[in-house]
Amino acid sequence: MANAAFKYQSEIDVLINEGAKLPPLSEPQNKDAYRYVFREINPNNHKPVYIQNPQRIISDTDKKRINTSGYALSCFEQKDKAIQKYNALKANMRNIARTMGDALCNGTLNKEDGLITQANNESHFDLYEYCECDLSDKFKIIKILI
Repeated sequence: MANAAFKYQSEIDVLINEGAKLPPLSEPQNKDAYRYVFREINPNNHKPVYIQNPQRIISDTDKKRINTSGYALSCFEQKDKAIQKYNALKANMRNIARTMGDALCNGTLNKEDGLITQANNESHFDLYEYCECDLSDKFKIIKILI
């Protein structure tokens, strides 16, 4: 899959041409992952923030925070850390259930899905999806968060 294109490759290329850089990426090896989604079927489940809200690209550019991760999917390695982060965000985001989702889903990522960043101390990492990746087929809701 080394020659596979990312799902949002043309959009990522625009940001790279403006000075953004892709972070170091590696192949997921049957990696357990957790994501926030909407419990009801929603077209924004498994869509990156810049696709859900293109206005955010302009805002981030204006604030000099241009970053390719806006075209990646936010994931967590650990269920408890994902729940903890959601609860912390919920304390400051009144509309979190409408913007980020109200449920936690789980699935396994492999090399056919895309490339991932290294997880941080909160177990968060980004998935840069390949064109054929469809997480809605392989991720299932495991917990309602609201």
